[in-house]
Amino acid sequence: MNTTGVNQYNSKFVARSLAKKVYQRSTRHCVSIQRSSRSKMVSEEEVNYEIGQRIETQEDAAVFIKAETEKGTILSERGYGACKPPFSYWPYFLRCANRPFDATNDREGYINLAVAQNFLAKQDVQDKVKEICKNNENDALIFGLEAAGYDNMKGIERLRKAFSNHANRIISPNFAWHEDDVCVSSGVGACIDNLVFAIADSNDFILIPAPYYPAFTNDLGVRCRVRAVPVYNSSGDVTVLPSLEDFKRAEENAVGEGEGMCRALLLTNPNNPLGIIYEPGDYRRCVDWALEKQIHCISDEVYAGSIYDSEMNAKTRGFISAAELVEEHTPYGPHILTGLSKDFCASGYRVGAILTKSKPVQTALSNVSYFCAVPGPFQHVIAAMLEDEVWVDELFSMNRTRLKQSRDVLVASLNEKKIPHIVPNAGLFIWIDLSNELKEQTFEEEKKLWKILFEETHLMLTPGKDAKNKKPGTFRACFAATPFESLKVAIERISTGLEMYRNL
Repeated sequence: MNTTGVNQYNSKFVARSLAKKVYQRSTRHCVSIQRSSRSKMVSEEEVNYEIGQRIETQEDAAVFIKAETEKGTILSERGYGACKPPFSYWPYFLRCANRPFDATNDREGYINLAVAQNFLAKQDVQDKVKEICKNNENDALIFGLEAAGYDNMKGIERLRKAFSNHANRIISPNFAWHEDDVCVSSGVGACIDNLVFAIADSNDFILIPAPYYPAFTNDLGVRCRVRAVPVYNSSGDVTVLPSLEDFKRAEENAVGEGEGMCRALLLTNPNNPLGIIYEPGDYRRCVDWALEKQIHCISDEVYAGSIYDSEMNAKTRGFISAAELVEEHTPYGPHILTGLSKDFCASGYRVGAILTKSKPVQTALSNVSYFCAVPGPFQHVIAAMLEDEVWVDELFSMNRTRLKQSRDVLVASLNEKKIPHIVPNAGLFIWIDLSNELKEQTFEEEKKLWKILFEETHLMLTPGKDAKNKKPGTFRACFAATPFESLKVAIERISTGLEMYRNL
């Protein structure tokens, strides 16, 4: 009998069991030092996953145990909070990346539809950047010694002007932004972090209509420790913004749960994860409510250039920026978020911008922007790209065409399998409703179905629970970073996974 494998198994089992006990103890300690009553114990599943990823031998266990028992003196309370993944499916990303679907070489590979990235025109953007660098190789601002010095941490004047002009053309053509209204940072995530730092204190909260972008909770909480509070439409219709009574009720409940106060309303239009444009009158009602209450209004409009079922003109495409909806801009906003990640297929460039007329907010941003400034030479490159308006218009036209094509492929496949969904007309995603398939209307059943889709069919979707949807059984599927054939296979996998779930 070969006992080597058995001994290795026993050694690994003992090591993991011992490490698990220490990990659970240290986790309890970490939770106990947190002042927030909303802190929760790490689940059994999370403990098992953590141990499974890090412990293979008793030597591994010794290193792990030493680190865990010293935790109380290594990180701050904030640091321990930052150790938590930004969303529940984060650990599964690596498995997708290590074995992606390949129509020729690995048809059993993972299809990841949980990432809101746009690759449909990324080569065109890359080619433009190369062209700018080649044509400006003698430009001292990009390649000379002048590029190595400090500049305005909110962005060089040229880039801020380019962003304001871009916003005046694409996002809000009936409102005039000025370069002094713009603050550029390393991605819209950094913009949110800086803006929340400026307007809210620890334990304060921000109201967000649900379902919403899954990373908002982390964006608001990981550094600023501000709570994201979902607001639900009492009618149950997620395509319509909550009523004012719904907002008031959510605010009252949140005040009762914690020590802080409501500091802002965060809206996203076009919406992520639904892929829809809100009716302008409905949107204005919410913006006006926030400003009248003198709480900040933040309007995330990063998908304003990715509306693919109508023309670019704001009045005919249904989308109207919050900047155009209000009679007067106030110190409380509206503050508009935009960037390159979505419309420009450039999530890796890490360039985002806040547009606001609020002088107090701009003053605060002048300080904190130091920590996330965009490299000077690259700012000139991006400015040159935005300044080429003919190229931008051609890129956006091509991007919208390709987004619509991908959407149509996905919708056709969903219709063929009779899978309920909301037909999107903007953004990079579609909202799929599998709630009628759940054996019980619980998020535990949603997780079971999600795990079958991932583990058995190798398909990764965003679970509705992470988007704070009230109804279990909904999922977001992102379609702008995946070839047509992969999208068709993905829907086949949903059908296969549903059959497996039914037979449990």
